[in-house]
Amino acid sequence: MPQPKPDAVPATEETRALELELNLIKVRVSKAENQIQALAEATLALAHGLEARPMEEPGQVHPEQAARLAHELLLAVGFIRRDVTRHEQSTRLRDA
Repeated sequence: MPQPKPDAVPATEETRALELELNLIKVRVSKAENQIQALAEATLALAHGLEARPMEEPGQVHPEQAARLAHELLLAVGFIRRDVTRHEQSTRLRDA
């Protein structure tokens, strides 16, 4: 009967390691999904702020409100921090 190799990992330890790795991946995927959703909402807020509303005079857009809402959405999901300057924020988002 062959003896197990000394460097072989028992199946239970290997299974536990794989389960741990899978759980970590699930957490990362969930975080990425939340961030993608927040980016979509921020983009939609900006788009709505730049488009004209049917009852408004032409050229009356509210980009400031849209930008504020987009910024709040990105803050809420943790893409940016309140204590980071705008230049640092744009650099981080660009480099991510």
